[in-house]
Order: sequence, then structure tokens, then C-alpha cells
Amino acid sequence: MIATAVASIVGSLPGLAAAQAALTRSSQIPAAEYGINQQLDQLSARVDREVGRCQLSQTEAVDALRDVSSIQDAADADREENGGQLTVPNRLEIQARIDHLKAAIRQERTSGGTAPTH
Repeated sequence: MIATAVASIVGSLPGLAAAQAALTRSSQIPAAEYGINQQLDQLSARVDREVGRCQLSQTEAVDALRDVSSIQDAADADREENGGQLTVPNRLEIQARIDHLKAAIRQERTSGGTAPTH
């Protein structure tokens, strides 16, 4: 009964459900399965759009694209170290970096302040 309740709650949270499913399946997540590359491609395109709309300055865009490249490099290095796959901890770290960058860009758009980068 408790397991059913937990499964129901986890199932209602897409990100948590995906992480839980990955942990249940194995200790490694196939790189293509969760779309890290697709998210980074979309983020690069978003930065380009925001510059075109004058929502981000050229400097902010360069910083954001540098962060995208850094995240991609980290993901590629992690995959290379793990036979073409990201381990669960690597995947979660990369996703957190992507989420942080998305939030920074969103913040920059709405406040006009300087977007934090890592």
C-alpha cells in the first residue's frame, strides 16, 4: 500500500519520476534518452532569439553561450569516461546546470540585470 502511494506521488512529478525510473533501471542513463544535447541546442537557439529581440545584450549572450559550451563539454567528458553514457549523478549535475542557466537567462530577460553564469 505504501509502495503504491509512493509510486503514485513519484509518477505525478515528471522529473522525479524520470530520475526514479533511471535509478531503478540501472546506475547509468543512456545519453540520448533524456535529451541533454537537445536541451543545449534549444538553449543556444533561445539565446540567439533573445539577442534578436534585444532581450539579452551581446555580452550576456556570449556568457550564456560559453556556459552552454561548458555544459556540453562536461557532458561529453562524462559520457567518454562512462562508455557513452551519463551516470545518474552526472546526469543530475548536468541537468542542474542547464536549469540554472535557463533561470539565469529568464531572470535577465525580466529584470534587465546581469545574468549569473557558471
